[in-house]
Amino acid sequence: MAKRIVYYSFIVLSLTMVFSACQNKQDKAFEDYKKEIEKSRHEGDIYMLTQGIIEPQDTVNYKGLNYFDVDSNFRIKARIKELPPLPVEFKTNTERSPLYYVFCLLEFKVGDSLCTLIAYSEKDKDVKQLFIPFKDASGNVESYGGGRYLDIEYKGEKDFLTLDFNKAYNPYCHYNHSYSCPLVPEQNRLKVSIKAGEKKFHE
Repeated sequence: MAKRIVYYSFIVLSLTMVFSACQNKQDKAFEDYKKEIEKSRHEGDIYMLTQGIIEPQDTVNYKGLNYFDVDSNFRIKARIKELPPLPVEFKTNTERSPLYYVFCLLEFKVGDSLCTLIAYSEKDKDVKQLFIPFKDASGNVESYGGGRYLDIEYKGEKDFLTLDFNKAYNPYCHYNHSYSCPLVPEQNRLKVSIKAGEKKFHE
């Protein structure tokens, strides 16, 4: 009996050590990922200022853009559903009407909610970059009510893509009224809150 207790204690200890090692590895991976996002944000803050995207009256007290905390729960795997590459003229906040092509439908979950977004590209062939404009339920409260964007490098994936909403950014027209920005299509308006990426800049 004593030998059996020692054996089970050894198993429990081994499992605890394995779990602890896995947890430490996950924590390290998240910290590395967080540092990468924060570095990118810092570089973006400088770019927005040095390129004159921030309007002059906002540069006086400028300390960088506003962001949600980095949250790995908003790094989401989305299923790809191919769509015909139909051309779409995007409305903007000006008279400009840039042409994009429908690329695919992305299905994913936020919590228990099933969501979909359409990804677009500037080309109908040899696609290397995807453009995903979206609105969500955090708009006008914490994030910009006009919607935000995701840019994703496309490497020929057929089944799944990772949507990293920690990299979601506001259109330049939120920071400077002289910019012309595509408006979010009706089908890319989410009923859930995406509390990740850039927050709104103006209160």
